[in-house]
Amino acid sequence: MADWGASGRVDSYELRLVDPFTLQETGETVNTVEGESQLSFDYYGDNVATGTIVTDADDIDKLVRVYHTVSVGGEEATEVLGTFFADSSTATAKHRSVKRTHACYSLLYRHNEDSFVQDFARAAGTNIVGELRDIVEADGGHLRTLPGLDAGKQHTVDVWFEIGTNKGEALRTICGWCGWELGVDPYGYVTVGLYTPPQDRAIAYEFEDGESCTYTAGYDFSNTNDKAINRCIAYFSRTSKQDDPGKDNYDPWPLSDSTFADLPERNPFSYQRIGRHRTHVLKVGDACSHDDLAAQAQRYLDENSGAYYSFQIEHAGIPGLRVGDLVRYVNRRDGSKDIDLRLQVAEMQMTLGRGCMCKTTLREVD
Repeated sequence: MADWGASGRVDSYELRLVDPFTLQETGETVNTVEGESQLSFDYYGDNVATGTIVTDADDIDKLVRVYHTVSVGGEEATEVLGTFFADSSTATAKHRSVKRTHACYSLLYRHNEDSFVQDFARAAGTNIVGELRDIVEADGGHLRTLPGLDAGKQHTVDVWFEIGTNKGEALRTICGWCGWELGVDPYGYVTVGLYTPPQDRAIAYEFEDGESCTYTAGYDFSNTNDKAINRCIAYFSRTSKQDDPGKDNYDPWPLSDSTFADLPERNPFSYQRIGRHRTHVLKVGDACSHDDLAAQAQRYLDENSGAYYSFQIEHAGIPGLRVGDLVRYVNRRDGSKDIDLRLQVAEMQMTLGRGCMCKTTLREVD
């Protein structure tokens, strides 16, 4: 593996314009002001990726795709960091030159800024991937399913979203019912894949503290309870089902079921620690097995408890490292205790300049 923190590292960036409907590159590029553009990634954010791109006079009238190439020690890697809408811009003119600053958003923005113009309804037995595709591609988006997804999964109840419902919210709700995860890939495709709990993922990168260290000295850490919950109740209920095993849409699940998940006692915001429950009730749209229902309650609790430790570090850009990845963070030189933890990359702020330096939030998962 390349030592991405070694001296002599060279980073370069190329911004290519992209057709917003085909996602194909047009052959045009834009010039940026070195070191002034930033991209921000938030695993739990609605858009996942946003950014501020500063160009040297160039306006961005299409999508923009950001390429990053890094070379060090004879190794070279090129990656696509993302494809973005340029939603708005401001310009500064000085000494006969113009600098433009563009606010950019991933292609999930297309759906998070849109709403249904009429009621959206689908009957029980509807193919769910097809339903998601209907929503995503109605206004020019593109959907890609990830390996391992059950593309034949059907709704077990009638589905209805009233006029004015946000399309992004509807997409996330449907995926949540199925134990799926909504995302966006670097080329602008909306993705749907199986949700894997962070602690069950393979380690994508190890932040070491020896000769191959890629992070700067020091870290911040926090434990936040803002709007935290410590219990999630999940349930579903319906009035009828197809219980004939001889038919294609046979439904083995019960008419109703419920379960709940609690924070473990060791958590500083657990019931045992604070003496009260702060409960969220999650109504699941589709019937499912009890294990799947419990997994949905646990996922909501994991993502919304707020009561977790996180570390904020600065490091050189690591090609291929993305929010959501599981990493090992080893630090035996800062703080009063040695650190050797598995953590999830929750947020990353990346500067498109020398070293592709990142300010990253690593969240505990164990």
